[in-house]
Amino acid sequence: MKIFNPRGPSVCFLGLVLFLPLNSLAQPTIFMDSRALGMGGVGVASARPAAAVYVNPALLSLRQPKNQDKFGALLPSAYVMDRDGDDLRGAIDDFQGDYLDPFNEAIQALRSSFGTSEETINKVRAASSARRLNEKLQDIDGDNADGNAGVGVSLVRPSRTLGVGLFTSVAAQVVIEGQYRDRDLLQGIINDVGGYTSSADIPYNPDIDTLESSVRGVGLARSQVGLALSHNLRINGHDYAIGVTPKYVDLRVYDYSSTFDEYEFDDLKDEYDNDGSFNFDLGLASYIDNAQTVIAGISVVNVIPKDINTAPTNGTGLTSASNSIKVSLSPVLLAGLAYHDEGLTLATDLELTKTSETFSEGDKQAWSMGLEYDAWPTVQVRTGARVDLINPDKQTLATAGLGVDILDSALEVAAFTSVDLNTFGLSLQFGLSF
Repeated sequence: MKIFNPRGPSVCFLGLVLFLPLNSLAQPTIFMDSRALGMGGVGVASARPAAAVYVNPALLSLRQPKNQDKFGALLPSAYVMDRDGDDLRGAIDDFQGDYLDPFNEAIQALRSSFGTSEETINKVRAASSARRLNEKLQDIDGDNADGNAGVGVSLVRPSRTLGVGLFTSVAAQVVIEGQYRDRDLLQGIINDVGGYTSSADIPYNPDIDTLESSVRGVGLARSQVGLALSHNLRINGHDYAIGVTPKYVDLRVYDYSSTFDEYEFDDLKDEYDNDGSFNFDLGLASYIDNAQTVIAGISVVNVIPKDINTAPTNGTGLTSASNSIKVSLSPVLLAGLAYHDEGLTLATDLELTKTSETFSEGDKQAWSMGLEYDAWPTVQVRTGARVDLINPDKQTLATAGLGVDILDSALEVAAFTSVDLNTFGLSLQFGLSF
C-alpha cells in the first residue's frame, strides 16, 4: 500500500514549478534575493538595484552606497524553504508500518478466525489496532506543512534621470494537510467488534480499502515578467525617488486530494487552473537625513487585487467546486528604513498588510530586521530575523548570509531556520555589476 510522502510536494513540486511557463489561500510569496534573505528579508529601503525591481523600484533612482550606481544583474537568484512545525512528514512516514499495516493484519486475521479458538483474541486485537489507528488519524487531522521556493533573473541600469530594470521571477508555495474522515468506521469497529459473528459483519475490507481519511495538497505559483522604471524628483531642495513597475502576472493553482494509499505526487502537479493579467507595483524612497545615511522607503506590490478559485480534484479525477479555495493576489504594503555608514548596513521592514492562511497554519504579517558588515573589502557577512507578528512563536526565522564580491562579480549565499527548528531554508545567487 502506498502512503503519500509530503517530501514530493514540498521539494519536488517546488523544484518543478520553478521551470513552469508562466476558505483563502496565502498569496504567492514576494520574491526575495539571497542578500535580503540573509538579512531577515529586508529590502524596501536597503535592496541593491538588481533586487530592488522586486520590492521597491524607486531605489533604481536613489544614490546608492558603495558605488552601486552601475549596470547590475542577478543571473540568477534562487531560494527554497520548508516548514513542518507539526512534524506531519514524520507522522505520515511512520503511518503505514506503525498503524495501518497492523490494523489491516488484525482485520484479516479476524475475518479468517470466526468459529475458531482464535476468534476472541483476534477481536481484541482488531479493536486495539482500530483504536490506535483512530487516535493517530485524529492526531494528524488538521496538521499541515508547507514549502516555498523562488527563482529570479534581473538586468538593471540605475539612473537618477531614468532608472530601468527588466526582470522575471517565479515564487511558489505548496501546503499539505491531513484530513480525518473515518471516525464512524473505526469507532464502530471498536465498539461493535465483540458482536461480530462473520466476515460480513466487518464494515472494512483491507483488500478493498474503504478508509476515507486523506491528504490534501494545494499549490500555487506566481510567475511575473516586468519592467521597472524610476525617476528622481527634487522638491524644495530634497530628493525623492519614485518608481513604477508594470508587469504581467500569471497565477497557477493546484488542488488535489486522495486517500493515503492512492495519493500520487504527479496528480498534484498535473491538475491546475491558471489566470494571467496585468498588474503593477509602486515605490517611493528618500534619504531622510542631511548626511544621507538613512533611507526611508515605502512600496505597494501588486496594486490590482486578483482572485482565482482552485478546482479541487480527488483521487477519481472528479472535481468539487463547493470545496474550492480562493487564492488572493492582494496588494502588499511595505515600509522600510535602512542605515548605511562605513561598511555597515542596518535595515528593518514591516508588512503593513497581512497574508491569509490556507488551512489552519494561521495568518502572517512579517517584521524583518537585518545587518550587513564588510568584514573584508570583498566579503560581507549578514544576519537578521523575520518575525511573524501574528504568530511569533511559530513563524520567527533567524537568518545568516555571506557575500563574496570579486572583480564586479558577486556570489551570495543565505540560510535560515525557525526558533523551533521546524523550518529550514537556503538561498544562492550570482550577480554582476559593470
